Amino acid sequence: MERNWVVKALIMLGGAVAGFWVRLPDAVHILVYVMAADIATGLCRAGMAGEINSNCSFRGMMKKAAMLIITALGVILDSEMRPTMHLGSMLAVAFTAFEGMSIIENCEAMGIPLPPGFRDLFRNARKRAWRVEWPEDKDRREGKK
Repeated sequence: MERNWVVKALIMLGGAVAGFWVRLPDAVHILVYVMAADIATGLCRAGMAGEINSNCSFRGMMKKAAMLIITALGVILDSEMRPTMHLGSMLAVAFTAFEGMSIIENCEAMGIPLPPGFRDLFRNARKRAWRVEWPEDKDRREGKK
């Protein structure tokens, strides 16, 4: 009987996490998957080079946690303040571009051949992701407001 409440609590927690996960934008799902791939390729790269370092891994995990926290704040702001802004999705796409570049760098360091133009795809996405112009700014610049 004592373990029964633990099982129920874990089921409730799992349901809450699943419910939260389902409501997140697709871009956030993709960011989490790409982060997992970056962690895996980073560990493979470090393992092949014989340079596995727990301090380096910890710093990388903290950076990823910070990216997810910032993205989560964007999702919260979307839902609470301005649902048409899609700030959470924009942040997730921008961070996905950075993570994609990291995956490419890890693969190249391991000697894995990549298709031509693959690196440029993520580099251009990263450049574009951080040049966001709001419609109000464009209108103000063009003198419409």
